Amino acid sequence: MKMKIYRLLLCFITVISLLLCSFFDNNFLTSVQAAAGFEIKYTGFSGKYTKSNVAFTVNGKDIDLGTTPGLLLSNNAMGSYVDVFKKGLRATCKYDSETKKLTIEKFGNTVELTLNKKTAYVNGKKKTMEVPVRKVTFVSQDKSQIMVPVRFVCEKLGYKYTWNKSKQCGTITYDWLELKINSKWMKYEGTKVKSSYNGKNISYGDMPGIILGGISYVNARKVFEKTLGAEFSYDSESKQLTLKKDKKTVVYCLETNNVIVNGQTETVSSQALKVKNFITSSYYYMVPARHAANALGYQYDWDRASGTSKVSDVVVDPEKVPGTVVTQGAISFELPDGVDRDKITDTDVYYSNKFYLTFAGDYTEFYEKHSIQVSDPVIKDYKVTTISSGKTRITFYTTKLQGYRIEVNNGICNIVVGNPKDIYKNIVVLDCGHGGYDPGAQGGGYSEKNITYSILYTQAKKYFNSSTSSVKAYWSRHDDTFVSLSDRASFASKVGADLFISLHMNSATNTEASGTEVFYSSSNNKTLSNGLSSKIMANLFEESLVKLLETKKRGVKTANYTVIYSNTVPAVLIEFGFISNSSDRELMIDETVQKKAAKEIYNVTSSIFEKYPTGR
Repeated sequence: MKMKIYRLLLCFITVISLLLCSFFDNNFLTSVQAAAGFEIKYTGFSGKYTKSNVAFTVNGKDIDLGTTPGLLLSNNAMGSYVDVFKKGLRATCKYDSETKKLTIEKFGNTVELTLNKKTAYVNGKKKTMEVPVRKVTFVSQDKSQIMVPVRFVCEKLGYKYTWNKSKQCGTITYDWLELKINSKWMKYEGTKVKSSYNGKNISYGDMPGIILGGISYVNARKVFEKTLGAEFSYDSESKQLTLKKDKKTVVYCLETNNVIVNGQTETVSSQALKVKNFITSSYYYMVPARHAANALGYQYDWDRASGTSKVSDVVVDPEKVPGTVVTQGAISFELPDGVDRDKITDTDVYYSNKFYLTFAGDYTEFYEKHSIQVSDPVIKDYKVTTISSGKTRITFYTTKLQGYRIEVNNGICNIVVGNPKDIYKNIVVLDCGHGGYDPGAQGGGYSEKNITYSILYTQAKKYFNSSTSSVKAYWSRHDDTFVSLSDRASFASKVGADLFISLHMNSATNTEASGTEVFYSSSNNKTLSNGLSSKIMANLFEESLVKLLETKKRGVKTANYTVIYSNTVPAVLIEFGFISNSSDRELMIDETVQKKAAKEIYNVTSSIFEKYPTGR
């Protein structure tokens, strides 16, 4: 009897042991291993690691570190860049095993690190870290990881980072929405739109409404299917989203501006969207709230103060209510009789976060009676004034640099506002070398800063800002102001540029030196998916300008000038000619030559976008 009890007890212990072994995962075993100490190696150290394992979370969700935990080195939480940033935060990461350089990029912010060094570059600006990047070998696993100071990189990429001492965990948080819209990830920091039906709030769950290009988008299922009782369907093959209610049918063709309303195809300024939320890992189908509501026979109103898309059963004909308009963009307003799109000029004062429209006549009283509707909080204010020439100017002030598109239909002016890349197909930054207290090279009583400004701003803007231009240009400086090299380079990222062109004048002690040369950086010469690289771009400008100016061809060369080396897009630096050479200088200061050069720079830029399209 005792023997049977003993055997039963032995079997029970064996089963429990097996269950426990299957229960404990690799992370638990690693934790036990850490408590006992385990062997690691990196430059300058080889021995036991006896401190706690470090974990990381992003918005409360654990980051999977596999079998190589985070470490505390010099009181800094270090984590594998692959696990934390590439996989955990979906950042773009590139490590060059030859140069030992690691580049981490997310939403326009770039952090450049070098193995075993404390020096880092954040958007081109030099920074010093408390601890260097380390290549750590976990001996028992025979596995090496490039470990980076997680707090430093997170904060430079725009995330919030806090240290939970009791849990030995680095917590990463952010308050924006990380969304994948029509196959492209974006950082959404705009209004989280609410919705209501007949005055009652609609519960959204994990995915609020959003505003893109001045259009309010809402969850089609939550608002129109669950709340209003419409039929919802989506065909993944045709990419068509359908809403049906009573005898009305609306079919949105995703990734296009085509909508079929009750069998009739129309083109609208908004698209239905397939959106993935990074945190929930779920997809949502979003439709333009006003268009969908109106097409199904409902009244729609936008409450700017609360950020609410309001849907109600009462339908009102806008034509019967004086002073009201149907808003299709971030801004919408009536135009006085006789004012159409051809009579409106617009000016982008992007460096002051504003833009304005101007047209002939004094219409200040008109706009006291006819309100201007604003449906996007990025427009913080507007002002209607009469300028000295007897024209009306409407100025719009934005909270940050924005692109815009003006559409006029049936006497209504709608302005769609958004990040430049969401508005423009082709974007270039034009960089007039030097400026302010930095005159650049000098010769014959002339300064480099003035010549570059005259060619690339005064003359070139006539072409880039013309009504027929297919290229949106931003200038790193718009007057005689000093702008640091790092700020010039990072400006391309700020405006979402596709290309960067810097213009300079050369100089030499040998006054016989002459000719045109174009530089690019070999460190910023990756070939884009459309086939373009900085080197290709440099060759195109060199060939074209030398042929036009009939200057000596000095060739295409490489150099690590900050404005091209620290850039995020294909970038070139053009040395127009030698200001120290009398013949070259005569060309530089000739207004006719300046106009020709400016036009050629525009023509080459346009041709680059035609041959190497952005895909937007």
